[in-house]
Amino acid sequence: MRVGKSRVLGVLSAMSLLAACNLHGGSSSGAPPVPTPQASDNATPTTSASATPTPLGTADPSVDPAYSKYYDQQLEWRNCPSGVSAGARVRDLSCAKLTVPVDWSDPGGATMQLLLDKVPATGKRLGSVMTNPGGPGGSGVDFVANDWAAFPKKITANYDLVGFDPRGVGRSQPIHCLTDSQLDTFLATDPDPTTPERLAEVVQEDKYFADQCGSNNGPLLANLGTPSVARDLDVMRAATGDRVLHYMGYSYGTYIGEVYAGLYPTRVGRMVLDGVIDPALTAADMSIGQAEGFQLAYSAFVANCLAGKCLLGSTAAQIDARVAKMLAAVQTNPLPTGQAARPLNAALATTGILFAMYSKNQWAGLRLALAAAEAGNGGGLLVMADQYAERENGHYDNNQNEVIYAVNCLDHPGADTPAEIQALIPKLTQQSPVFGPFIAWGNLPCNYWPVQPTSQAGPIAAPGAPPILVIGTTRDPATPYQWAKSVASELESGVFLSRDGDGHTTFAANNSCVDEAVTNYMVDGTSPAKDTRC
Repeated sequence: MRVGKSRVLGVLSAMSLLAACNLHGGSSSGAPPVPTPQASDNATPTTSASATPTPLGTADPSVDPAYSKYYDQQLEWRNCPSGVSAGARVRDLSCAKLTVPVDWSDPGGATMQLLLDKVPATGKRLGSVMTNPGGPGGSGVDFVANDWAAFPKKITANYDLVGFDPRGVGRSQPIHCLTDSQLDTFLATDPDPTTPERLAEVVQEDKYFADQCGSNNGPLLANLGTPSVARDLDVMRAATGDRVLHYMGYSYGTYIGEVYAGLYPTRVGRMVLDGVIDPALTAADMSIGQAEGFQLAYSAFVANCLAGKCLLGSTAAQIDARVAKMLAAVQTNPLPTGQAARPLNAALATTGILFAMYSKNQWAGLRLALAAAEAGNGGGLLVMADQYAERENGHYDNNQNEVIYAVNCLDHPGADTPAEIQALIPKLTQQSPVFGPFIAWGNLPCNYWPVQPTSQAGPIAAPGAPPILVIGTTRDPATPYQWAKSVASELESGVFLSRDGDGHTTFAANNSCVDEAVTNYMVDGTSPAKDTRC
């Protein structure tokens, strides 16, 4: 799950860097108890030209004649579009398009196409395993194309790996709100507006972003919530010929899996949830949890620095004070970065630090970047902030910075008004002096969002589902360890796997204990023993 300028994202790539959030701050959080039926994602259905569908949430679209044209599709696997496998050594990669309704309550209305890709199994095929790397906004197509080789060979031998760009993402009718230069401004907005004048500027910027998203994307914007994505996923399952859904989700991708399990528990196959979002939490709960998580990761970074040759100080208190002083200074006097039009301000500096919390591999670079910033050069932290936002050569590589709001504002309402945020800041600052206000103000754009939320917080039990493997990492910054423990207990068939370590998500990230447990579960159907720790 990722934090961004305003809202928390999921995870970008489970195998590569695993960064996923937005850039102000943020949060993220399903029926049985998935969403309450209401507009778009779960509205009372309208009558189609061919049939009258029963209300979603009370019936199964796979057996409803009104949805048969979607469930009866045959995928045509062909060469992938240009750019899908750029720079990747891909084995037998192919792509296909899947048609789904824009509004799942109106199967006879407008349709859209989703892009899927596949790396076929090399051995005895057990089926397809769908994957989602997180976000909201991460491209599952790019994930499979670029990271398929990181999966254990026993999994790639037995399963077709199938990636997909969820609705509104990447190559699946992507939404667009701002130009690259406008995104630059949006992502650099004051992360802690402590005066009425500064707050007015932030409100103006966030309102403009929300208005542009509303005016540029038509009816699709109201239909990007995770319940719609989960229903799309069930059509993918049918189109690949699988009776049940085998699924591996990371960060926000775990929420897709949880909502799917809530909607279709008896069609769950082998499901792995890694870096878990707890759907029972409110938006405020999630902000508090992420403040704790990122501060825990930051403290681990400081301890790691002090264990070696630390350029930042000789005690934790000294390092904390120097970083706080630097962040306060760049709030009013941004540092040069080598890019005249983009000095390092507090928003970009905080984003750069936050980026490094997703992976321990980034800590050495962060030490150097912080030392350089203290010496007057903000270039290193700007590079890290741009990596987080996937910005290169003045261009954002995808629309993830926009999708995160479009999905999270529908999925996780609450704690969005300036007054609510200001009331929450003392708690978040107590939990995280470094990241608290940044995360709190991340919720503000949703206060001005042009379409209404479609979900409410609540645990998902998925009664009747087979064992679902839930993985938690003790010092995961973006999806705290306690969230995974809670979800494992909320699911009637949840099986918890614990890893003591740092970083966001854990499977295929150099932990043989976790990899072996996941592989045995996926290939043999053997769940790890109770209370297994890696």
